[in-house]
Amino acid sequence: MHSATSYFKTLVRSDLRHYWPVGFGYTFIWILVLPVMLLQKLPDAEQPLTAAANILSEKSQPAIWIAFFFGVIMAMACYSYLMTSRSVGLLHSLPAKRSTQFFAHFTAGMGMLLGGNVIVFLLTVLAQVSAIGAVAWSDTLLWLLAATLLDFVFFAMAVFCAMFTGWLLAVPVLYAGLNFAASVIHLLIKGLSNVFYYGFCDTEFPPLAEWLTPVVKLSETSNSRPYLYEIAVKEYSAEEFMTAVGAYTAAALVLLGVSYLLYRARRSEAAADSVAFSWAKPIFRYVIALVGGLSLGLGLYWLISNGEGSRVALVIYLLVMTVICYFAAEMLIRRSLRVFRKSWKGLVAACAVTALLCIAMGFDVFGFERYVPEAEKVESVSVNISGRNYAEGLDCTDEETIMMAIAAHETVVAQDRPADGLEENVNLYLKYTMADGHQVCRRYKLAVKPDTDLYTALNMLGNAGSVQRYTLMGDGKDWTPEMIRGGYISGEQGYWQMTKEQARALYDALHWDMVANSNSWDVLKEYDYLYYDIEFEGSTDMSFYVGRIPASFTNTLQAIESMDFTSDELYEG
Repeated sequence: MHSATSYFKTLVRSDLRHYWPVGFGYTFIWILVLPVMLLQKLPDAEQPLTAAANILSEKSQPAIWIAFFFGVIMAMACYSYLMTSRSVGLLHSLPAKRSTQFFAHFTAGMGMLLGGNVIVFLLTVLAQVSAIGAVAWSDTLLWLLAATLLDFVFFAMAVFCAMFTGWLLAVPVLYAGLNFAASVIHLLIKGLSNVFYYGFCDTEFPPLAEWLTPVVKLSETSNSRPYLYEIAVKEYSAEEFMTAVGAYTAAALVLLGVSYLLYRARRSEAAADSVAFSWAKPIFRYVIALVGGLSLGLGLYWLISNGEGSRVALVIYLLVMTVICYFAAEMLIRRSLRVFRKSWKGLVAACAVTALLCIAMGFDVFGFERYVPEAEKVESVSVNISGRNYAEGLDCTDEETIMMAIAAHETVVAQDRPADGLEENVNLYLKYTMADGHQVCRRYKLAVKPDTDLYTALNMLGNAGSVQRYTLMGDGKDWTPEMIRGGYISGEQGYWQMTKEQARALYDALHWDMVANSNSWDVLKEYDYLYYDIEFEGSTDMSFYVGRIPASFTNTLQAIESMDFTSDELYEG
């Protein structure tokens, strides 16, 4: 009788013999991406070792996607026997234990990926030696470690998905769902909130959803911007990238252990079943019905009405798509078109969940529309009021502006949704950065009548010192006259360079007019402006611009008119 060791080796050799093209394709792509590129780029580099290190570090992004795609392809190959009754019956009838079979196939798949990495590593070393006569060892070894761990992470995830189905083509579907479910749910919540919640606007990608979407989190820490979401630019080190890789490796080890337990419990008769475990069928059924139905219903709503239809229409679209997706899931599970008689109760439950979700959001059960941050928990606020006039403040940290923003926000919340036909139309944007780092964002389109509480609150916010200052002086909000060393000004008559004295006099006049006009601006009323392009230069490379001067800023306009420009200071503009 063969020993367990001999069965293990036999299964590994069988997988290597049958599925080596997958490993070859993986290795071939990496050879093109890394060693070949090094041979092309290094000979012309001024600092060859630095260039080699940069090229190697830039390959963290390709490593993520190569591992993502080849992880599922390798899992589909090594565990494809589970998808046909004949193959699984043959292998499971052998004396080899389930544990031997599971880990033999995993070892074969991971071995082909690791072997490809070793070959690419050796060729990378050879390419550096032949091109520059030296090797960036630390970066080369770091690439080998990162690529291998990423292969393990995505291969283990794909194996976990393969344990749940008896359809080979269902494996990549489940794999994509596992990787992007959090992002899809987040987009779905945003889409529904945009319709149901007055004032909703997009905010940052939640950290939890980011971590539950590996390619997004890994792409961010590798200093590459994923296409699905806009992520704020931030510099990350190799240590932070490897920390994220290490965290996913630990999670992959847990998934591998769960996959092994599922493999031992899996029935051989589950081959060709869409869902291999009876307890997983309700999960599959309701996930497809709810996530699929809500996503397709929301997409249909935007396709038909471009997001401007009624809520009732949206609810109808959501319910119709929930019904379709539920029946589709039921047909896949039962492998029959006759499913209504046995599944109508579950269908009613799925539709009830969809309807209750719409009712809860429509009546603001979760308190989104009524929520206003507490002032002591706000670190900074960004403001934009736009209509006939506009006022703007970016990252204002002073207590006055924060209090005025919260007061305006509370006044908006206390109002009913605006009706059509009112005199003023104003857009209000508020973004709070809280002390714990998360952000709260609101965007309102308001119909505002003069001499109302809302009209007054918006004007008080627009007259807050940092908002008014930023509106006119932009990035010059933190400047002092002592910092100014000169500047430039252009208008209808030409383009001039200002001396230090002229620039400081103009700045003083502008500042005095801002103080004189404080608390007297009507940010909802159309004003006359004179447009100049004024650049103040500081003692460093910093500068700031002023683009428009209100007609009421008489001191500033007199300062501009009183400048006695000579021909030497005149530039052709």
